[in-house]
Amino acid sequence: MEIDLNQQLSFHSKFEVVDEEKKRVSFILSDETIVDRGWFSMQLLHNPENVDLSRANILKVFFNHDDRSLPIGKWENLRVEDKKLKGDALFDPNDDFAMKIFEKIKGGFCRECECGSLNFKI
Repeated sequence: MEIDLNQQLSFHSKFEVVDEEKKRVSFILSDETIVDRGWFSMQLLHNPENVDLSRANILKVFFNHDDRSLPIGKWENLRVEDKKLKGDALFDPNDDFAMKIFEKIKGGFCRECECGSLNFKI
Protein backbone atom coordinates (compact mmCIF):
# COMPACT_ATOMS: atom_id res chain seq x y z
CA MET A 1 0.00 0.00 0.00
CA GLU A 2 1.31 3.46 -0.85
CA ILE A 3 0.04 6.62 0.83
CA ASP A 4 1.26 10.05 -0.25
CA LEU A 5 1.31 12.45 2.70
CA ASN A 6 1.29 16.02 1.41
CA GLN A 7 1.74 17.59 4.80
CA GLN A 8 4.57 18.65 7.01
CA LEU A 9 5.72 16.01 9.45
CA SER A 10 7.85 17.28 12.31
CA PHE A 11 10.58 15.44 14.15
CA HIS A 12 11.97 16.68 17.45
CA SER A 13 15.74 16.87 17.36
CA LYS A 14 18.36 17.37 20.04
CA PHE A 15 21.54 19.36 19.82
CA GLU A 16 24.95 17.84 20.47
CA VAL A 17 27.56 20.60 20.23
CA VAL A 18 27.48 24.40 20.40
CA ASP A 19 30.30 26.38 18.74
CA GLU A 20 29.98 29.85 20.23
CA GLU A 21 32.62 31.45 18.03
CA LYS A 22 31.06 30.35 14.73
CA LYS A 23 27.45 30.59 16.00
CA ARG A 24 26.93 26.96 14.99
CA VAL A 25 24.91 24.22 16.70
CA SER A 26 25.20 20.55 15.72
CA PHE A 27 21.93 18.63 15.83
CA ILE A 28 20.76 15.06 15.43
CA LEU A 29 17.86 15.73 13.05
CA SER A 30 16.41 12.24 12.81
CA ASP A 31 17.12 8.62 13.59
CA GLU A 32 15.42 5.27 13.07
CA THR A 33 13.13 5.47 16.10
CA ILE A 34 9.60 4.30 15.30
CA VAL A 35 7.23 7.27 15.69
CA ASP A 36 3.50 6.85 16.38
CA ARG A 37 1.51 9.34 14.27
CA GLY A 38 -1.92 8.35 15.58
CA TRP A 39 -3.39 6.44 12.68
CA PHE A 40 -0.04 5.04 11.54
CA SER A 41 3.52 4.50 12.75
CA MET A 42 6.57 5.43 10.76
CA GLN A 43 10.28 4.86 10.79
CA LEU A 44 12.77 6.85 8.73
CA LEU A 45 15.51 4.64 7.34
CA HIS A 46 18.99 6.14 7.16
CA ASN A 47 20.79 3.90 4.68
CA PRO A 48 22.52 5.55 1.69
CA GLU A 49 19.71 4.42 -0.64
CA ASN A 50 17.08 6.00 1.67
CA VAL A 51 18.60 9.46 2.18
CA ASP A 52 19.03 11.99 -0.63
CA LEU A 53 21.14 14.97 0.42
CA SER A 54 21.65 16.30 -3.12
CA ARG A 55 19.66 19.48 -2.34
CA ALA A 56 20.95 19.94 1.21
CA ASN A 57 22.74 23.20 0.35
CA ILE A 58 19.39 25.05 -0.05
CA LEU A 59 17.95 24.20 3.38
CA LYS A 60 17.40 27.14 5.72
CA VAL A 61 16.74 27.46 9.45
CA PHE A 62 13.41 29.10 10.30
CA PHE A 63 11.92 29.94 13.67
CA ASN A 64 8.70 28.10 14.49
CA HIS A 65 8.31 26.72 10.93
CA ASP A 66 7.72 30.28 9.67
CA ASP A 67 9.08 29.97 6.14
CA ARG A 68 7.28 33.21 5.17
CA SER A 69 9.80 35.17 7.23
CA LEU A 70 13.48 35.52 6.56
CA PRO A 71 15.58 32.57 7.70
CA ILE A 72 17.61 32.89 10.90
CA GLY A 73 20.32 30.61 9.59
CA LYS A 74 21.22 27.81 7.23
CA TRP A 75 22.02 24.13 7.48
CA GLU A 76 25.54 22.95 6.76
CA ASN A 77 27.36 19.64 6.83
CA LEU A 78 24.24 17.48 6.56
CA ARG A 79 25.33 13.87 6.82
CA VAL A 80 24.32 10.39 7.91
CA GLU A 81 26.36 8.91 10.75
CA ASP A 82 25.49 5.84 12.80
CA LYS A 83 22.02 5.63 11.19
CA LYS A 84 21.27 9.23 12.23
CA LEU A 85 20.81 12.32 10.11
CA LYS A 86 23.00 15.06 11.56
CA GLY A 87 23.50 18.67 10.56
CA ASP A 88 24.99 21.94 11.73
CA ALA A 89 22.71 24.97 12.05
CA LEU A 90 24.73 28.10 11.33
CA PHE A 91 22.93 31.10 12.85
CA ASP A 92 23.14 34.47 11.09
CA PRO A 93 25.45 36.65 13.26
CA ASN A 94 24.01 39.82 11.63
CA ASP A 95 20.44 39.02 12.70
CA ASP A 96 19.53 40.09 16.26
CA PHE A 97 16.65 37.63 16.49
CA ALA A 98 18.84 34.75 15.27
CA MET A 99 21.40 35.64 17.94
CA LYS A 100 18.65 35.67 20.58
CA ILE A 101 17.64 32.13 19.58
CA PHE A 102 21.29 31.02 19.50
CA GLU A 103 21.75 32.36 23.06
CA LYS A 104 18.62 30.48 24.20
CA ILE A 105 20.09 27.25 22.81
CA LYS A 106 23.52 27.95 24.29
CA GLY A 107 21.97 28.69 27.69
CA GLY A 108 19.95 25.49 27.67
CA PHE A 109 16.57 27.25 27.47
CA CYS A 110 15.87 25.78 24.02
CA ARG A 111 17.05 22.21 23.86
CA GLU A 112 15.33 20.90 20.73
CA CYS A 113 14.47 21.88 17.20
CA GLU A 114 11.98 20.42 14.77
CA CYS A 115 12.70 19.50 11.23
CA GLY A 116 9.87 18.92 8.84
CA SER A 117 9.54 17.05 5.59
CA LEU A 118 6.99 16.99 2.82
CA ASN A 119 5.61 14.30 0.55
CA PHE A 120 6.46 11.08 2.33
CA LYS A 121 5.48 7.88 0.56
CA ILE A 122 4.48 4.98 2.75
